[in-house]
Amino acid sequence: MLIKVMGRGELQLAIIIEMMRREGFEMMVGKPEILTKTINDKVHEPLELLVIDCPETYIGVVIEKLGQRKGKMIKMVNHGSAACAWSFTFPRAD
Repeated sequence: MLIKVMGRGELQLAIIIEMMRREGFEMMVGKPEILTKTINDKVHEPLELLVIDCPETYIGVVIEKLGQRKGKMIKMVNHGSAACAWSFTFPRAD
């Protein structure tokens, strides 16, 4: 019997695997892979939403690091007290 298990993140998959092991299932586990969806002949992958609230002095470092992961800034709010809130989206795949 073949069962394909899908989950969100390695921790969730580890919990599912442990529960199945305790119920007596014997299994082989392969490397997790990103689930993609093809819509109109274009491949789409899941996006993560990241919200950061930190001092303005770190804006360069934050944008640089998230740019390396193909992050896109979707919102920036300046609180007026030398702190900013940023919202980024980036693909789950590295």
